Amino acid sequence: GLDLGKNFFWMNRFQMEVSAGSQKVTYLGGGMENWLYPILESNKVLQEANGYYRMVSSIRGFGLNHRNGNSFSVINSEIRYKPIGSLFYLNTRSEFINNLLIVGFTDLAAVWYGKSPYSIKSPLNTNNISTGAMDIVVYYRKQPVLLGMGFGFRTSIFGYYLKFDEAWGFDNGVWGQPFQYLTIGKDF
Repeated sequence: GLDLGKNFFWMNRFQMEVSAGSQKVTYLGGGMENWLYPILESNKVLQEANGYYRMVSSIRGFGLNHRNGNSFSVINSEIRYKPIGSLFYLNTRSEFINNLLIVGFTDLAAVWYGKSPYSIKSPLNTNNISTGAMDIVVYYRKQPVLLGMGFGFRTSIFGYYLKFDEAWGFDNGVWGQPFQYLTIGKDF
């Protein structure tokens, strides 16, 4: 992270994975790791369901499995502000109060099948229509990049990192309804 001064910090993370071979991992994009009350978007079809699944962490503004594929990339960026010590001074031993952070964040991500998220042959860009007499395949371009933005709070309690985030997702030109995330676990 980068110390911006006056108790402001800029934190960033980049992740990318590609699963190759005959038994590929299916990455489930959306939500956060260790989400206490996850919302699964079960209406999303798994194209290559082979039993190996892994959650793509921190694509806030979406439910779990909003997108899935055998490759993903994610960029998370947060501005964190520590009010204790700059806004007001409290002489306390409370871990909860001393570690309190206010956060604004942006997540950019893509989860896809195949060589490129922009491939016209991607299942994201394909709609199969079966009328009984004929099968029709319609190809169209859908924006593969997801954007999540929001705010949250971080602190620790009994040595565990506790986070609350509220985020809005932007998918294919449309802002979605907000998602709330209560998580316990890692810093990011």
